[in-house]
Amino acid sequence: MSKNIIILESKLISLIETVINENYYNPDKLYDTEYVISVLKKAPRHLKSLLNKLDDIPCKNSKGESKRCTKIPEVLHVYFWNR
Repeated sequence: MSKNIIILESKLISLIETVINENYYNPDKLYDTEYVISVLKKAPRHLKSLLNKLDDIPCKNSKGESKRCTKIPEVLHVYFWNR
């Protein structure tokens, strides 16, 4: 039995833009440091070694709360996207 899903055009466009933007590497994009650390816990050793080279950048989340962020090299972006 198939189900029909209705999605507004604006939501579909937003979803597509998100997928496209996440697929391309942006060297200036900030990532939550805790997220990066959690993903790299299961990564190969040569990627884990990059943790020591990441900058600690103060930032705020969407709620205005202070967080720790970092910029990642392209090799980590590829790993995150393809894992």
